[in-house]
Amino acid sequence: MINRKTALKLWEELGDGRDSVTNTSMIALRWVGWDPKESTKLFNEFLDQSTESFQEDDHPRDRDGKFTDKDGGVIGSKVKGKTKGKTKRKTKRKKTPKYKPIEHDSKYSWRDTSKPLKTSNKFNYRSRKHDIKTYRSRNKNYPQKVYISDTVNPEYIKWFTGFWNNNPSVQAMIKHIDYLGIRYGVNPEYGGQWNPSNKAVTIMDYPRQTLPYFKSTTVHEIVGHTFWDLAREYFRNDLIEFNELANKMPPVNQYCKNNEEEWKTWNDETINQIKELDKKHDITKDRYGYIIDGDDDKYYESKEKIEKGEFIGNPSNEFMNRDSSSMTRYANEQHSAITEIMYGTLKDNPNPSAKEILIGDEDKNRMIVLWKKLHPKFVKNTGKGYNPSNEVLIYGTVE
Repeated sequence: MINRKTALKLWEELGDGRDSVTNTSMIALRWVGWDPKESTKLFNEFLDQSTESFQEDDHPRDRDGKFTDKDGGVIGSKVKGKTKGKTKRKTKRKKTPKYKPIEHDSKYSWRDTSKPLKTSNKFNYRSRKHDIKTYRSRNKNYPQKVYISDTVNPEYIKWFTGFWNNNPSVQAMIKHIDYLGIRYGVNPEYGGQWNPSNKAVTIMDYPRQTLPYFKSTTVHEIVGHTFWDLAREYFRNDLIEFNELANKMPPVNQYCKNNEEEWKTWNDETINQIKELDKKHDITKDRYGYIIDGDDDKYYESKEKIEKGEFIGNPSNEFMNRDSSSMTRYANEQHSAITEIMYGTLKDNPNPSAKEILIGDEDKNRMIVLWKKLHPKFVKNTGKGYNPSNEVLIYGTVE
C-alpha cells in the first residue's frame, strides 16, 4: 500500500496524461494498492484543482463551441488561425455584365437593339439581323429555315417583320411553314409563291419592286394561298363552304376572269395530294411522268381514292368532309382576291388585271361573310377581329 502523499505525487507525474481524465489513471492507482474509495476521493480533488486553474477567458470558444487560443486559432484543429499582421484577401464576386446593345451601322439599323430578344408563348426569334418570329415545337423551330437575302430592300424587311410577327392569322400558320425566304432576283418568274409540297413561302424583291407591290404580294401568297392550302385540313368544313360559293360566283377581278375556264378544271387538292403521296412512297418518275420505281399496292389504293375526289389526310378524323370537288384553282384564286380586298392591298397588286374588280357589291359581300368565318383572327383596318360564330369583336389592333 502507498500513502496519500505518494499517490498524489504519482498523479502529478502523469503530466499530460491526466488531461484526458480517463479510467486508466484510476486503474493505475488501484493497481499499486490504493484504496478504491480513497483513490476516487483523490481523483475528484485533483479534478477540482484542474478546473479552477483553467480560465475560460483565456480560452474563448468560437461559434462551433470549440476552444480557441488568444490568437484566434482553434485548439486541437488543423485549421490555422490568422497570421499576425496579415489580413485575409476578400474575393469580390464578378457581376454579370449588363446587356449592351449592338450598334448597327448598316441598312438594318432600324432595329431596336436596346433590349435583348424575348421568348413568349412558344415563339422565338431567329436572329438579331431580322427578328423573324419562329414557333418552337418538339425541339424544332418553325419555319425550320429562314433566309433573307442581303440585297433585299431593308424597308421591305422592316414591314414584313412587323406583319409576320404581329398578324394573328399569320401567327396561326407559322408552325405549319417549314421554309420562309425573301430573295432578290433581277427578272424573277414570279413575285411570290407558296409551295405546298415543301411547305415553303418565298417572296421576291426585284428592280421594279415597290413597297405597295411587296405588301400586296405578301398578303396574296401568305394570307391567301398559304392559308387556303392549310385550311384544307385544319378548317376544312368552313373552307368547303367558302369554295362552293366562290365556284358559283362571277370572278372577283379581271385576273380570275382571264383564267376562269381553265382554273375551274384544276383541282389543287388532288394535284397536291398526289405529289404528297409520291413523296411519301419515294416514287421515281421519268421525264414523261411515268413511274419507274417505288409503287406498290398501298400506293395505288391511295391514289385511286385521290383520283375519285376523296381527301386522304388525317384518317383519324371520321367526321371530316372528304369531298375534294370544291378545291379548284378558281376557288383558291377567288379566296386570295377577297383576302386582298379585306387587307386593302388589291389596288396595289403588281398585276394590272388583278386591280380591276368585276364582282358586284352584293356577291362580294356574300363571299366576305364566309371569308370572315374562315378567318376568325382577321384584323380589320379599325383594329378589330371577328369571332367566327357570332362576329363579336375580340382582338386588339395589330396592323
